[in-house]
Amino acid sequence: SFPTRRSSDLFNYVNAQGQTVWIVGQGYIPTIQAACDMANENDIVYIRAGTYTEQVSIWNKKLHLIGENKTNTILIDHSGAYNTPPLEMSLGSLSNMTIIEDGTEPTLQPDESGYNGAYCLHIEWTPPVGEIFKIDNCDFINYIHSPLGCGLYQDYTVHFKNCTFRCEAINEGNMERGSFYFHSNINPNVTGQKIIAENCIISSAGQKWAVLLGVPNGANNTGSAEARFSGCTIWNDNLGTVDSIAYFDKSGGEDVLKIVNSYGNTVNILNNN
Repeated sequence: SFPTRRSSDLFNYVNAQGQTVWIVGQGYIPTIQAACDMANENDIVYIRAGTYTEQVSIWNKKLHLIGENKTNTILIDHSGAYNTPPLEMSLGSLSNMTIIEDGTEPTLQPDESGYNGAYCLHIEWTPPVGEIFKIDNCDFINYIHSPLGCGLYQDYTVHFKNCTFRCEAINEGNMERGSFYFHSNINPNVTGQKIIAENCIISSAGQKWAVLLGVPNGANNTGSAEARFSGCTIWNDNLGTVDSIAYFDKSGGEDVLKIVNSYGNTVNILNNN
């Protein structure tokens, strides 16, 4: 639960673990970005229930964003642009939020780079070795593109738990990446790259796939990354579950990503039986 407002300290307090907790919402800090800018490394940003229309970027700081509850704590962006998604984040943790990109107020024209290219959550910043970015109990909904765009790095883990990913875009053209898109590092010597999805629902209304496992164009990163899916329900509205997994670059084939300890998923290719 959230603390009551105190007249002596309106916007933050220090918890028992010594972390400063910054509070976002009406009567507190008005925007998520403002709270993240004020916060220090490893601080907590509590986000009260409400709809926040903004583009939050916190590439180089480890923070913990916690929504009051997933249903009513909503971060939304309308720009549709690759460089201005609702959330750019690679460190710390994220929980109890719904994040939406609808592209209803595009800031770019169709012939400009990045048009209709905004993910809901973009993970693409070189983190310190050994970091784990944890995302729990969040919904990601995108009406123009993939809800998730994730780049992996040296000894870096991205761990999703109890999340829902939904791509409502019927046709993204050449940019179509389904609902759950991630790629390994372009350097073939990078090791320890991991992505984990537990008890997640991943679906797409697109014409192609729901999950896209990728390597950068021209790179051959066979065996350099590990992906684990457990207890996930995955489908494409048009293709069902059988053909809902694809590979962005065929140079490494199905061995581009090692599927380790994967089980209980609706897509058999993700089960390590």
